[in-house]
Amino acid sequence: MRVEISHCTELETAARGVRQAQVDVCPVKVNLHEQLLLWRGELGRQGLVPLGKRVGSKLAGWVLARSWAYRLVGAVMRWMLPRLPQRLTRATAWGSQRELPEAPRETFREQYRRRRAK
Repeated sequence: MRVEISHCTELETAARGVRQAQVDVCPVKVNLHEQLLLWRGELGRQGLVPLGKRVGSKLAGWVLARSWAYRLVGAVMRWMLPRLPQRLTRATAWGSQRELPEAPRETFREQYRRRRAK
């Protein structure tokens, strides 16, 4: 089953709230979300997005568009994350400043089904 994001009013409302919060904290009232989107598009048009980010985005889009792939990748990552050496999880500038949380043992879907069966 596909869900069109444009029909998800709760998601739209939440996203609108986040965007508004960004505008609210900006002292000169710049629409930061619009600027970020425009600049990301411009970087893409100029070919300045690194290969790893382009491939990662395409792969993520492919996985997120297929529920079976999403479930498979989730299961693989829940199994792999505790087994990865910390030096791999901290290989990026972002990762070097963060600790990964413990991966959940079961998915939201599994928890939902289990609790609903009670």
